[in-house]
Parts: sequence; C-alpha cells; structure tokens
Amino acid sequence: MIAQFCEDNHKKWDAHLSELTFPFNTSRNDSTGFTPAFLNFGRKLESSKTLLREEQPSVPSENPEPTIADITSTENRLNRLKETFELVRLNLSRAFASQSHYYNIRRREWQCNPGDQVMKREDPLSSAVKGCAAKLALKYSGPYTVTRKISPVVYDLADKDNRKIRRIHIKDLKPAH
Repeated sequence: MIAQFCEDNHKKWDAHLSELTFPFNTSRNDSTGFTPAFLNFGRKLESSKTLLREEQPSVPSENPEPTIADITSTENRLNRLKETFELVRLNLSRAFASQSHYYNIRRREWQCNPGDQVMKREDPLSSAVKGCAAKLALKYSGPYTVTRKISPVVYDLADKDNRKIRRIHIKDLKPAH
C-alpha cells in the first residue's frame, strides 16, 4: 500500500502511514478470523473522525477498592480473550493446512523455452541521492525474450532493443503476461 501511495516520490513514504494503518488494523484477517486491533487490544477501534461520542460522566467513587462486579467483569473479559486466542490458534492451523494444500496443488516446476516472454527480478539498492528506496522500487523488469537455454535452470535473455542479458537463473524469472 505504501508503494502505491508514494509512486515515484520515495522521500515521502511516511506521509500516509496513519491513513494506511487504520484500515489494515480494523480489517478482519481471513486466517485468524479477527482484526489485528481486536487481538492486540481486546476491543474494536473507533475511527478518529468520529464526530460525537456519548461519554459517561465520571463519578468520583468514595470507595477506591475494586468491587466484586469489577473483578468478575475483568475475569470474564480475560476468559473471553483466552477462548478467543484458542480459537485463533485453531483457525491458524486450519488456514495453514488449507493454504499449503492449495499451494502444493498449483506448484509446478516451470521451465521456459527460447522465444518465451519473461520478466526478470530486480534487486535495486536504496539511494538517498537519487531519492530511491529499494523496498518501494519495482520488483521485476521486462518483458525479455529468452534467447538460449544454457541448462534447465540457466537462460540467456534479450530485451526489446535486442541487448543481451547473460546467465539468468530461473528463480529470478517469471512468465510475462
């Protein structure tokens, strides 16, 4: 999300953090079944843009000691959180099994042939002088054309101007769409 907001201006990546973290923290996670905010704080977060909130008037108590009702309420809340965390553990183990099953079904050994169009993984370095953050830069470049298969895992490529790129491992390639 940060990369989408900062586009080419990598110096201002932190300008939208508050706008990005709230939806992330209040969105239900498919694996756990709960929002990150609820799992961290034990409650739903309220939007900072809420105009009016009903506030309960605070009445000073003459008895600073916690009452039985306070203790029972806290114990009930802690028990509910323990049950929630057990449910989260169960949900995570189910999600892991499901996701690994689907990953393994679609996992195929991929090879390309001369003439195929591919994208090449890039590993840019951050540069304060150029105003570029590697974490926000494009991950793949291309498309490139496979010119020669050197081995089952090593290929030579050419760009659109027919400039050669030699000895690229298949782990750094993906099909171009």
